[in-house]
Amino acid sequence: MERKGIAFVVRLEVEAEVDKAAIETEVKQRYAHQLAALEAQYQERLRLQSDEIANYRQTQSSLLHIVQTMAEKDSFSQTFHGSVGNVAGTNQGQMTAYINQNNEAISQLIAALRASAQTFPTEQKDDVLMELDDLEGDLSKPEKREPKRISKRLQRLIAAGTAAATLAGGAATFAGDVNDFTANVLELGEKIGLFRDAIQP
Repeated sequence: MERKGIAFVVRLEVEAEVDKAAIETEVKQRYAHQLAALEAQYQERLRLQSDEIANYRQTQSSLLHIVQTMAEKDSFSQTFHGSVGNVAGTNQGQMTAYINQNNEAISQLIAALRASAQTFPTEQKDDVLMELDDLEGDLSKPEKREPKRISKRLQRLIAAGTAAATLAGGAATFAGDVNDFTANVLELGEKIGLFRDAIQP
């Protein structure tokens, strides 16, 4: 066997009285049969990879829908019978006091969340960083420090972290990062002055 350009030439030694055309035809048929078998194997692999990609996309779409649903879900409701005074889960003035008192800790927690997000898959990392930018903007403007608005942002951060863990396949080290991420989000909520039930979806 020798290579000529992109082709191979196979030389066979046979007896002089053997039908060389018949042998050549048989060798070509065997080659074609084996080539067809290899082609079928590659086609099956491609089909399986296409199915995996389709399943991955479906899972990602489902997770995105879950994250959006969780972000839109009301955090809690209260029903009262009789006269009631100030019963808001957190009022805006109290939140401003918490933010002013814990400003440095809040900045450190946001920085830690940004650092943790760097380990997330690209889409979740981008979502987290955008949400943190918006959260910082809300915290810097007293007119945007509404408890419901801030708790929604924190819920979306937790949901993005959960989605990142799911997409990463639950690797032990990544799961630890997500647990730290979630703990930092909850601590950030406390430093801002929100109750945990207002943050957790």
